[in-house]
Amino acid sequence: MKTEIPIKIVIIDDNFRDNDPLIIALEEEYGEKSVEIFLTPNKGIEYILNNLSSKIVVLLDMDLGENEKRGDAVFKEIREKTTLVTVIIMSANLPALTNDELRGFINNHAFSTIKSNDGVKVNLPIIKNAVNKLNLRVDCALEEWILRNNPDDREKPFLTLRSGEIYSLNQVLNEIRKGHESELGMFFQKSILNMAVELLARQKESL
Repeated sequence: MKTEIPIKIVIIDDNFRDNDPLIIALEEEYGEKSVEIFLTPNKGIEYILNNLSSKIVVLLDMDLGENEKRGDAVFKEIREKTTLVTVIIMSANLPALTNDELRGFINNHAFSTIKSNDGVKVNLPIIKNAVNKLNLRVDCALEEWILRNNPDDREKPFLTLRSGEIYSLNQVLNEIRKGHESELGMFFQKSILNMAVELLARQKESL
């Protein structure tokens, strides 16, 4: 039986509360247990890194309060660990973002930017689009397949490269999570995608 990887909407914003209209709309769409709110960045980062077996969309505020990390620093910290988390930058004043901040978001593949005061009708479709695209990403599909395997089996030798190097499924997943920073992760993704296309081409009459 196929096990679906849960979707988590993680909000890191020092001003969001449980009764915010966007929170209510997200809970109605994905369920109360799927929405997590963190008022401080460190707790949000800790939750994300401890739940990488879920599909995660992060709504990340830029200004997280006095004496706290700014959103761009939080984004960089997340990206140092994984590229499989979809991040939406949230700010009440998007034009105030600096060129360096915008460049960093683009280079590290932020999904979108939204104005936190634009309202549910504007922002909810953007978030839903992020969830849909997350479900369709090849690297996320690979992650989902790997995580369906028994934890003990994921530690066993699984793949031998022509160079003789041997990788377990967990090691393959770690390389994939590094995204474009890992040539090996990109190689794994490309190889498996090519194989999938070949299999589809051979079996097209049964699709």
